[in-house]
Amino acid sequence: MIKWLSIVLFPAAYLHAQNLVPNYSFETNTACPKLTGHLIYATPWEVVNGQTPDYYHPCGQPGLYSSPNNMLNYGYQVASHGNCYAGFKAWDNAAGPSAREYIGVKLDTPMIDCRAYWISFKVCRANKSAWATDDIGLFIYGWSPPGTGALTGYNPQIINKPGNIISDTLNWAIISGTYIASGNEQFITIGNFKSYDSTTVVGSGLGAAYYYVDEVSVEEYTPQFTLGPDIAVCEGTPVVLEVDPLWDFVGWSTGSIVDTTHVTVSGEYHAIVYEGFCNFRDTIHVTFDPSPQTEIGNDTTLCAGETLVLTANSPGNYTWSTGENASSVSITTSGNYWLQIDTGACSIRDELTVNFADCFFMPDIFSPNNDGKNDVLYIRGMEGREFYFSVYDRWGQMVFESTSSTVGWDGNFKGQPLSAGVYVYYLVSVSPFTGESYSLKGNITLTR
Repeated sequence: MIKWLSIVLFPAAYLHAQNLVPNYSFETNTACPKLTGHLIYATPWEVVNGQTPDYYHPCGQPGLYSSPNNMLNYGYQVASHGNCYAGFKAWDNAAGPSAREYIGVKLDTPMIDCRAYWISFKVCRANKSAWATDDIGLFIYGWSPPGTGALTGYNPQIINKPGNIISDTLNWAIISGTYIASGNEQFITIGNFKSYDSTTVVGSGLGAAYYYVDEVSVEEYTPQFTLGPDIAVCEGTPVVLEVDPLWDFVGWSTGSIVDTTHVTVSGEYHAIVYEGFCNFRDTIHVTFDPSPQTEIGNDTTLCAGETLVLTANSPGNYTWSTGENASSVSITTSGNYWLQIDTGACSIRDELTVNFADCFFMPDIFSPNNDGKNDVLYIRGMEGREFYFSVYDRWGQMVFESTSSTVGWDGNFKGQPLSAGVYVYYLVSVSPFTGESYSLKGNITLTR
């Protein structure tokens, strides 16, 4: 059976760098918030669209703009970091479609073109928020967006997952994503950028979908794109190389222009991914190791006392089901046996079933005429076992007996040759497998 090996190639793991967001957790303030719209006291955060997002600080107006307790306003919430946070209306059916609040800030330094940035912020629905929504995002831009009311003409680059209604009023939810800069972006704004009618909301009554915000982060990470380390697989195992579908476009050295490409031969492969005007390239070497071949035989049955030698027919590292690691093993008992051969990235296994039966061979005719051929009757296959063998003539007279496989009947009785004819034998023995006694009866023809 062919097994597919899928190698998923994402941008490199995120490493913490400098956060470009000043006062990212709203701890620095120029005054204590007393009224709505006092977000401006959490300098340098600003009101983006002329409305009144809030600022919560332990020194704020008790019960209204204090943290963690602002139950006279929207609720009670412990900050995700430090003691302070902001708050905004994402949607409001009481005040109407234009009642929409946003918070924004200028980054410490502009973004650099074709650099990757990891962007995240935390939100929590307020206790007294009548509604909940999934339409919260972060817009990145190089200028301060004009306008008042709902900023529906902008497409946020970092968005909450559609359908993920943020309704929890206890735990902070993280909204995050990767952004490849075009260059000189230096402002960010958080809020709901959808129109009033297209905003997804869950709730009842008149009121707002109101959220607290904390820990806003914009950090560069490198490298922006990597295919990871070289890989080795077993010959015959197709490899699927895949890049993150979030890139705008991808081109593979195989000619594929979709997120995945199938690889079946050893070689060096590269991918170029595009994000806007930026592109990134990386190379990976894929090796297909030759697959070993092995065939240790078909299922078989042998007589008790015999030995079966199983031998590997391909080089590699051997592992037998017996625990041995040699190229061959000796089998003397019934059972299922397997051999596994490992060579580099390849591994192959073969198995068989071996049975040992309680068997012997008794000729049904012999000719004791001293011609050197078939002159003595022996029981074959009873070597090393206890048994009793006896022969009788037609009148019931015992003419021969033996308990050794090396002692056979020469056709004589008391030193005298017996006449040709049919004689009866009895064999009594014990099975080496079950330990039970058994007896057999048959005819033997003596010819002269």
